[in-house]
Amino acid sequence: DDKNSIEEVGENMYKMKVKMPMMPAMTFNLKVHAQQDFPTPGDITWVYRSFDPATGELVTSGGAAQGKGCARAVEGDLNKCIFVSIESMPAMMSYLPSFMVKWMISYIPKMTIEMASKYKH
Repeated sequence: DDKNSIEEVGENMYKMKVKMPMMPAMTFNLKVHAQQDFPTPGDITWVYRSFDPATGELVTSGGAAQGKGCARAVEGDLNKCIFVSIESMPAMMSYLPSFMVKWMISYIPKMTIEMASKYKH
């Protein structure tokens, strides 16, 4: 929707704006590295981490957005994959109501697919 967006701001660097229900809007600056055909042919594996928009340097302090994942090909079905995502979530996430967690789970794969489609190899 129009409250959530991903803007490419550099090579494999993105500004992601997210508006979750009943929460203030958040902006994340993410640098992404993706590898096709890893660990097996047809798979796509990625890692991402926050970067400082002023310097372009990765943010290494605690609390920085970071994650990794893999879209694993389903043998025999080119229209399906198994989506595995490992995210570093802030401690406050444990206090979110279940409908918010469900919204995030539905949004993260869409966001990841959009970033992967813009990725430059």
